[in-house]
Amino acid sequence: MKFSPVIVAILLLLPTRWTGAQTTAPSPDTPAPAAMAPTDLNVGEQLRLRLSLVRQAVGDLSLDPSIRNQANQIVDSADADLKQLMAEIQSGNMPGTHRLMAVPDNLRAAREKLLAVIGPDQAALLQEKLRSLRGEARAQLAWLDQQIADLDLPSSIEVHCQGILKDCQSSACNLPDTDIQGDQYAAARARMNQLFIKAHTELSQFLSETDAVRLGDRFAAMAAPTTQPISGG
Repeated sequence: MKFSPVIVAILLLLPTRWTGAQTTAPSPDTPAPAAMAPTDLNVGEQLRLRLSLVRQAVGDLSLDPSIRNQANQIVDSADADLKQLMAEIQSGNMPGTHRLMAVPDNLRAAREKLLAVIGPDQAALLQEKLRSLRGEARAQLAWLDQQIADLDLPSSIEVHCQGILKDCQSSACNLPDTDIQGDQYAAARARMNQLFIKAHTELSQFLSETDAVRLGDRFAAMAAPTTQPISGG
């Protein structure tokens, strides 16, 4: 799973009406259509997931404390804005269309500010970490965590699932976070695939067949991962 550039790639997930591509701008006071709330919430979840991956990768960088603090504040601020937007949508108080259309520009601005703060060398390393096997594993497990949360499982079952995911996420930190090639890549990818198989096997002990179906093909593919990156969805 590649992120190039870091945040601009996630803008591909935005609905057309979030991109400002309209030729006629609506009134600033026009609320977004309530019928689109489920789509908007899904997009918001995906954007927040990807920001969480950026936050983890920033945490892996060697930064001066003051620079790290600034970088975290930038990512946290972008995430807080999205969280607030989603809270309004969930409450039925649909935000204005112009506000939704401003999301791409706001994320681009956050990206540029982040890269400027950490500098070109660390920016290149950040990109590398995000596309690494560690980054791919984190993305897959973060997606799975999000999907399981959406299942609204009984609390006793959810606790077991969260424990499994936490253990797998910890193991993902042992995967390479830089570009590697050849046999080294093949060996590391095999370790990652075993991690996915472990997650699928252990979660399946607590999830019903209906739950597994709701998680879809992406979850099923974890039981027999290929040598290729797992695509998002």
